[in-house]
Amino acid sequence: MRLTLFCLSILATLLGGGTAVRAMELSLKPLEEYGAQAKTPAQKKLLKWKWKLVNDEFPYTEKQALKVLGKAYPGKPEKKLKAWLAEPGMTYVRIKGKKRYFVKIVENICFRHPDLIRADIKGSRPFYDQLQDIVFAPARSNYPSDWAHPYVNPVTYRGKIAINIPRKKLPKKGKFEVWAPLPIATSSQKWPRVLSVDPKQYLTTVPRTDGDIGQMHFAFPLEKLEKDLAITVEFSFSHYQQRFQVVPGKVLPYHKGNHEYRQYTRSFANTAFTPAIGAKAREIVGSEKNPYLAAQRIYRYIVNNIPYSLVPHGTVQILGLPESIYVHQGGHGDCGAQSMYFSALCRSLGIPARSTGGYQAIPVFSGTHFWAEFYVEGYGWLPVDPTVAETADWTDEISEQQRRTFKDFFFGNLDPYRFVIQKDVDIPLTPRPSSETILAPGRPMFVLQSPVAVCTTCSDDPLELVEQHTSITYEPVDK
Repeated sequence: MRLTLFCLSILATLLGGGTAVRAMELSLKPLEEYGAQAKTPAQKKLLKWKWKLVNDEFPYTEKQALKVLGKAYPGKPEKKLKAWLAEPGMTYVRIKGKKRYFVKIVENICFRHPDLIRADIKGSRPFYDQLQDIVFAPARSNYPSDWAHPYVNPVTYRGKIAINIPRKKLPKKGKFEVWAPLPIATSSQKWPRVLSVDPKQYLTTVPRTDGDIGQMHFAFPLEKLEKDLAITVEFSFSHYQQRFQVVPGKVLPYHKGNHEYRQYTRSFANTAFTPAIGAKAREIVGSEKNPYLAAQRIYRYIVNNIPYSLVPHGTVQILGLPESIYVHQGGHGDCGAQSMYFSALCRSLGIPARSTGGYQAIPVFSGTHFWAEFYVEGYGWLPVDPTVAETADWTDEISEQQRRTFKDFFFGNLDPYRFVIQKDVDIPLTPRPSSETILAPGRPMFVLQSPVAVCTTCSDDPLELVEQHTSITYEPVDK
């Protein structure tokens, strides 16, 4: 399979196609207001880290952006490149009054124009080829005698997290805290086990795989650290394929008084809903009152109207903008953002929903990934993955019936190639960071796909430092 460098790099982390979207200018006013209030050395250091992140995510002036596009698409006239840059949906900010464009403009141009992807991967069907044996299998195939049981055909994985930060990159004094991700037990993910941890002496909490988020916390006293800061964690888990056979007429009324219903129908953090989002949800579902069928209409709306597009998550978080509102305003989003928008639309109608995930392990296309789940009384939590569904639009080498079947499969069904770290994006870390991190204060972490770090004595951003020196691997043990 031949892919250009920019398409290949994004396919490896899961994309989608779509339609034209609205322009998206992010206002930096919240960051500027924070800067005006930053008085202490710690606040000024944090301000420096935040501005660095914004500048890293929005590095290009218009001239530089045109040069980058010209290099990615040699032979395209400048007039065409300028038209692309002016298209709706190209995210930008204004720094000192001048537009600065998102670092992923090349990839996002590719997503705005599915014909570019189709031409580039001619003769291949990414995701479709890897998943067609699962998607097109008869609903009752490989089921136990109680075929209505939705969890089948598990795949067992073994994984490893390795962190190694050179001692010279760390300050001599202070405390370096690390939250490392772990697999958790869910209805479709079983038997998560922590096989080994090193070093144990700096663990402050028991490794948790039985809650809403899988995590373990380390605290290193830097005065005692003579060598590199090294952490190695090995783990295993099994993940099941999900195939729900829902009869809409058998869906039961919700128990609206229980804790889980209230938790996953509230407007909160990154899964926030506004009156405008509620109005959009009602417009999408129309007169449909059955929660299963209403969620299906929302899913199809996301797949067909919210194109995949890489999101400047760091800047969005710094500005305190909920991801669901970002998608509603801009009309585009990546896998996590699409899932949070789906969840927000559902929640606004009283349908419990959440954005779930960590990683995917789809053959050839392993990488970070989030999808969504919604709850149906009498059946449980049902998965939806609008992002994988959209990949059916990448190829013109399948029939329209095959395309519809592939898209429909990922409503209420899911492949077993998953590694779940958290049940929802808005689950806070434990213990909570004792000081403000580079992200917006008072808000939960967005995701725990990579280790999170806090160090008040570091001169460089500890989040960036730990990310640069972390390796996470996970492989099926029986492949």
